[in-house]
Amino acid sequence: MKHSEKKASKIVSFITDSVMEPSYLTKLTALVLKKNWDIKIRQQILASKQGDREFIDWKIEVENLNAIFTTSAPMQALKAEALKNQLKVNISEDLLTNLLNKPAISTDLAAWTLEVKEWDNQMHAEDEHTQHLNHANKSSHSFCHIDKKILLNCLSDPQPPCTHLMSTYTDSDKVHTYPPKLTDAK
Repeated sequence: MKHSEKKASKIVSFITDSVMEPSYLTKLTALVLKKNWDIKIRQQILASKQGDREFIDWKIEVENLNAIFTTSAPMQALKAEALKNQLKVNISEDLLTNLLNKPAISTDLAAWTLEVKEWDNQMHAEDEHTQHLNHANKSSHSFCHIDKKILLNCLSDPQPPCTHLMSTYTDSDKVHTYPPKLTDAK
């Protein structure tokens, strides 16, 4: 600032622009990052698969890894079309099948992403609904099964003796005495 006679606001802008210079980034990455860091990240991008995750979460993760290359090793970064192809071949089987059954979709990465995200969300919602129905069906089936079992037990199992009544029952109670018959006068 002393030598260039620039204002503080101009110096910040000047320094920020300098930090983004490819030659500076190359020197910085050589000094700071571990050897072969770029190969490891590249392998991570190429090996990444959607699996059970939501499409958009997985896509953002892959894009973030690729963004590291954009600033630090631009030659390693996947261009938009290559990134889209990488995502396309590694999406879940169900989503891929769904995509193949749809009319042609956008070729632009951003538009394609939105369409795939909508289909993925729809598939997740359908799966959740199906699981809810299956759970309700299983609950209903097990409830009916329990009711049938209780009913069968009541019909087939002999009733246990009432021991609390038996203990108060004595031999003198065994003979049941009836009251005398009513006479004509009574």
